[in-house]
Amino acid sequence: MNRLTTPRLTLVQLDVASIEAWIARDALRLQQLTGARFPEPVDAPPLFDADLPRLRDQLASGREKGPWLFVLRETGEPVGAGGTAPAGKGVQLIGYSVWPRHQKRGYAREAVLALCDDAFARGGMKRIRATIPVGHVASERVVAAAGFVRVGKDFDPDAGEVGVFELSR
Repeated sequence: MNRLTTPRLTLVQLDVASIEAWIARDALRLQQLTGARFPEPVDAPPLFDADLPRLRDQLASGREKGPWLFVLRETGEPVGAGGTAPAGKGVQLIGYSVWPRHQKRGYAREAVLALCDDAFARGGMKRIRATIPVGHVASERVVAAAGFVRVGKDFDPDAGEVGVFELSR
């Protein structure tokens, strides 16, 4: 499995087997595959759980790279998950979620910076875009701290009106 490191986190790229273990809520198998120590009962961060089957299927089809699990280096506990996906020529869409018990500690910002660095390092990338539901101030702060700027608004059928933020390099 691919890994990215930050000062406090290891980001572990998930594969089909690890996503299937997560869907099955199998903490032991998840630990064997990712090295992360999931507390029981196994769950997923907000807004991520419903996406697991779709992410598994996209990964199995070879269309996209797997999402990343954000793991505390010190304890091995997962704190969140996220990743990037193609959103047009030279553009990646980034998404992330952190469990409520780990929010307000800078983990999302740290992970977003690592994901952006990884996406830009792959080459051919001009912009990374984040869409954030209007009023979700914490997520707006995360992307602002990572250097994103607001470029407009859009409508998401699941989330309603969203702000569109982009990072260019």
